[in-house]
Amino acid sequence: MSMVTARREATEAAIQLNPATVVLKRQRRVPDGAGGWMDAELELPPQTMRLFLSGLRGTRTTESVGEGGRVAFQTHGLLARHDADILRKDRFEHAGRLFEVTSVVS
Repeated sequence: MSMVTARREATEAAIQLNPATVVLKRQRRVPDGAGGWMDAELELPPQTMRLFLSGLRGTRTTESVGEGGRVAFQTHGLLARHDADILRKDRFEHAGRLFEVTSVVS
């Protein structure tokens, strides 16, 4: 078994530990039919990925809560197959929360 195959199988196994079906929405410029362009939201087919809490990241001064200190905000990761169709700025909803992809590492 090659190293690439082993890594792909390990990624698939990790996704299957807690899979989530994600429908990504992507903003694209499309022709408007009159020689110009307009922005349109494209909905991609559902993909199975794993959404996980990757840590707490800093605080924001604007989120100060007074005597109690500051509010830390959570960062999430999204684990997907090597052939997943996902780009920076794609958006999706999961468990009633809206998410935006901020970076993609391949």
